[in-house]
Amino acid sequence: MNFLAFTGLINAATSLLLGVFVYLKNPKLNLSKAYLNLNLSIALYSVGYLFWQLSKDVSSQIFWFKFLVIGIILINPAFLHFSFSLSNKLDKKKRFLLTCYLINVVFIILNIFSLFYKGFEPKYGFGLWPVPSMVFNAYLVFWFFQVIYGFGYFLIGFNESVGLKREQIRYCIIAGSIGFIGGASNWPMWYNIKFPPFFNILIAVHISIVAYAIIRHKLMDIEVIIKKTLVFAGLLGFVFAVIAAVALLTQEITAKYISHSRYLSLAISAAIIVLLQQPVHNFLINITNKYLFQKSYDPKKVLKKFASEVLTILNLDKLAKVTVDTLAMHLCLTNCAILLLGRDELGFELYDSFGLQDKKLFFSVDSKLVSGFKDNNSPLLYESYDMAFQASEEIKIDMDRIQSRICMPLIIHDEIVGILSLGAKKSDQAYNDDDIDILTTLVKTLSIAISNARLFMEAAQYEKLATIGTIASAVNHEVCNPLNSVSILMQSYIISGKDRAHSDKQVKQEYDKAADIMQKTLDRIQKVIGITSKLSSFAKPSKIVSSKPIDVPQILEDALDVLKYKLQSNAIEIKKEIPSNLASVMADADQMQQILYNLIRNAAQSIKGEGAVTITARDNNERVQIEIADTGCGIPEEKLNKIFEPFFTTKVEGTGYGLSVVKELVLRNKGEIKVKSKAGQGSTFYLEFQKA
Repeated sequence: MNFLAFTGLINAATSLLLGVFVYLKNPKLNLSKAYLNLNLSIALYSVGYLFWQLSKDVSSQIFWFKFLVIGIILINPAFLHFSFSLSNKLDKKKRFLLTCYLINVVFIILNIFSLFYKGFEPKYGFGLWPVPSMVFNAYLVFWFFQVIYGFGYFLIGFNESVGLKREQIRYCIIAGSIGFIGGASNWPMWYNIKFPPFFNILIAVHISIVAYAIIRHKLMDIEVIIKKTLVFAGLLGFVFAVIAAVALLTQEITAKYISHSRYLSLAISAAIIVLLQQPVHNFLINITNKYLFQKSYDPKKVLKKFASEVLTILNLDKLAKVTVDTLAMHLCLTNCAILLLGRDELGFELYDSFGLQDKKLFFSVDSKLVSGFKDNNSPLLYESYDMAFQASEEIKIDMDRIQSRICMPLIIHDEIVGILSLGAKKSDQAYNDDDIDILTTLVKTLSIAISNARLFMEAAQYEKLATIGTIASAVNHEVCNPLNSVSILMQSYIISGKDRAHSDKQVKQEYDKAADIMQKTLDRIQKVIGITSKLSSFAKPSKIVSSKPIDVPQILEDALDVLKYKLQSNAIEIKKEIPSNLASVMADADQMQQILYNLIRNAAQSIKGEGAVTITARDNNERVQIEIADTGCGIPEEKLNKIFEPFFTTKVEGTGYGLSVVKELVLRNKGEIKVKSKAGQGSTFYLEFQKA
């Protein structure tokens, strides 16, 4: 077997075994399915590579070469599938992925019918290699496109992630780069470039790095199973080694003097195993933790890492996610969860978690777990070194529901607002006094961060209060004026009615006039109802984000109705460039209205004298883009990167809440916001939201 055949064997074995192993441990996980798909494609390529190098006759070599090319073609869409799954973009890219699969199926057919090749010829002692055709050249361009596209989404996922997820994607980027370098090292030979394909073995390195990420960074949630397998294998090897060693020694030493030396050796072996089993078990646990799971952690490092990340986060969803990921990674936990007190204050709901299947966990304020905190705000341990922390049997039932080994209350102003639950350590060791000390400080930091995040969201309501002056002027103009018209019409009818009472006009004519006046009255009343309804809706306190398909033009009109009088009085023109068939977006209607209101109001306030605000909307693939541009004073370049920060403002009397609240609301509705501006040349805000 030559070196190239050996690389095919190693690549096939490692990819197939690891892919199947990961899938069987968690077959319901989409990422596991995508990973199995990728590894099966690599295995298909590697098996073909192996037999291509082992084949002696020309026809067999050509057959196995076409076979391995099928694997090559399937690797790229499988890689895209894995990339989209890991970066949480699979739902958005399903159509694109299906298109790529279909295109690759066409290339597989072209490969089978030899349209990839002009022929085959021996090259540089490495066997029979193809002479590529124009069809293959076209495929090679598509091959590079898929590779770059897949890595692009790895980078997107990396930039959008924090903590543990970020580390997982980092290793996949490294592994993928090495793997594709190894695979691409075969291409030069196709084009008569004397570059030996020795780097094909790097595909096995790629698989090994992903395996390390699975073990070290919980990529597929199977690291505990791998650890237990390693410990069990070590213990089993220890038992066999002791029996074999003792048997050999006793036979050599006692065979001459004792007739039943075999039974004696077994007895001695049993005694040694009993005495050393626990120390060996602990040794294996320590070794696996040291090299795979890092059992020991530096308390200062954990606190510094945690505080630096969470105290600057004002998005409650992101805060909970970073907390869970950071603790799970640095403390090496099987699971971790945060529960927060609901708005109705009836109980604690699961807000975010790692390693838990049940995402609907709820503990009422009267549950045994919560009552245990009310009596004593100290931690509750499932198995404690200190009876002051020991959970009762009733509380343990609640802790079992959340697979917890320690629960700690999150306290703000002497009130419990949440619960931090930590599962078992991967080291299988119990929580000790040092753990409690570090976790107590950490929980205080987390409680402050949660309080800050909630206060920031409440700032959105305070920002609405700042609009009362504008709303009042709108009410005066849009409500009082129609009511005055109604009053004048009614008074005119009464005065003229006195004169008509002495005239000879027909009853029908009088009725027609009365009906006409009444109709005009009704029209104005309807306008009053419409305006007041919109104002009432805008002033209504925000609730939890309730995403549903909303009509952007209608929401825009609602926001403009509130601002109409202010804009007209300041001679500011509103230009709208919105297609009639614009797609709906998924968002909370009330929060979308507040986003548009704030941006249009800010645009208007930036204009000194006459000017215009232009609102543009368009479809862009699976997103809807909205642009709000003004002819105002613009934003200086040195301040542009700070405008979304809380409390930062360019206005003399500004609160600094407006744009920070806008950004927060955009993010909560899974949108994006950007800005371009130059001092003296106006500003343009760019919004993007997911289509319904």
